[in-house]
This record gives sequence, structure tokens and C-alpha cells, in this order.
Amino acid sequence: MKISSSKFMMIVMLLPAFTISAKSNDRAFYDAVRAEASGDLQRAISIYENIAKVNQSANLHSNLANLYFKLEDYGRSILHFRKSLIINPDNRECKTNLAFALEMSGAEPKDPTASNPAFSSTTQGLWAGFFSLIFWGGAFLVAMLLPKRMHTSSVLAYGILWMGVLGILGYGWFQSRSVSNLLKREIIVIPYAGEQAGNLIALRRFPGEGSDHNTKISQGTSLFLDLENQGGIKKHQGPDGTNWYLARTHNGADKGWLREREFGKILNDEN
Repeated sequence: MKISSSKFMMIVMLLPAFTISAKSNDRAFYDAVRAEASGDLQRAISIYENIAKVNQSANLHSNLANLYFKLEDYGRSILHFRKSLIINPDNRECKTNLAFALEMSGAEPKDPTASNPAFSSTTQGLWAGFFSLIFWGGAFLVAMLLPKRMHTSSVLAYGILWMGVLGILGYGWFQSRSVSNLLKREIIVIPYAGEQAGNLIALRRFPGEGSDHNTKISQGTSLFLDLENQGGIKKHQGPDGTNWYLARTHNGADKGWLREREFGKILNDEN
């Protein structure tokens, strides 16, 4: 495929910008490492957080999680360990550190979106790919076998086997898609920066500062945002402009309203 001269010139012009951006991120990353080594944890966190706005990696979130853990901010530590494992789910050290952070925070250790690795959000494409492969491969095989006038029972057996495999792959895709959709609504409860990190976070009966709370939960707890009837995230904006969201635990035992600044999303909005 030929590239037009205008497109080629555009690529050439953009390459220096990409190179500068990459070098800038690398420089900032090492600045954060040096800040951490010197004991300035808050500066290191600030640098990492700024990098995460434009470029995310498992190592970046793992470093952030460890820094927050050192500051005993276990909610944000759990949030970033989870983000790191979304990008690299096979990191055993990160899993161990996450379990320790959950223990320290008192939050529920179970991750309801990762009960079976085969149905994780990252396998959705694999299930779909294998389904497409088996569907078209099976259709081609049937087309090849029909002219050979095979025994009806043999054709029927092949057909049942084909449909059975497709059923299993379809089920796997559906389960993986369900986990992916659930993950998009998952949040981790974190303390507001202006409050003490050790405080429990209240789930209120109604969206508002003066509302009584249904219960209080530990920072680092995993919750899921409720949906409107139209499918959007359920929220309410208070008179002061504060956004309130209705959330609940995976089993629905605890639910209530909390402020936007009291939680962090596992996945970014663009995901």
C-alpha cells in the first residue's frame, strides 16, 4: 500500500513530537524514582500521577501502589495494585502486595471480577476469535462433507459436536463480556484527601452531606456503581456542584450514596 506524500510528511513532522513526549515521560519516571529514593514520597507520587494521566503501565501503577502503602493510604494503594493487575494479571508479586494491602485496610479480599481467570475481561477477544474460527471452519467442513454423501448419523454427530463447541465458546464470551461490563462499573473506596486516611467512608441513605448513613465501610472496599434504567451510571449533583453516586457491594448487602471524591475507578473513562 502506497503512502501519499502529504501523509508521509505528516508522519515525519509528528515523529519528533512523539520522541520528545516519550523522553519526557522517561525523564519524569526517573525523577519520581529519585524522589522516592531521597524520601520525598509525596513528590514521587505527584510525578507518577501526572505521568498516569497520559501514559499508563503496570510498573507505574505498582510503584504508585507501593508509595501509597508506605503512607498508610491503603485505599489508593489497593486501587493502583488493581490497575496494575488489569494491565499485567500475571504479576505474582503485585497479587501478594494487594492481598497484604487488603488485610491492612480491612477491606473484603475477594475480587468478584476475577473468580475464574478463563472468564476475565482480558479473554473476551480470545473467546470471540475462537468462536469465529470454529464457526467458519465448521461451516467449511460441512460444505466439504455434504457432497461426499456421508451417512446421516455421521453428519449429525459432526453437527452436534460443532454446535456444542460453539455453545461452549459462546458461553465463555458471554461470561467474559459480563465481567468486562462489571469491571467498568467497579470502584475502590478511598478517603478524601482533606480527611484522615484512616477514616471509614459512609454510604449515605440519600445524596447529601446531611443524610444519615446506611453503613460505613473500610477504604479499599470494592463497590459497583448502580445504573439508570437507560443504562447510564446513576448519579445526582448536589446544590454545591458535588456529584453523588449510588453504589453497592457485589452481593448487594451494603449500598448507599458517596461523593465522587471518595472513590477511584478501576478503569479510566476512556476504557
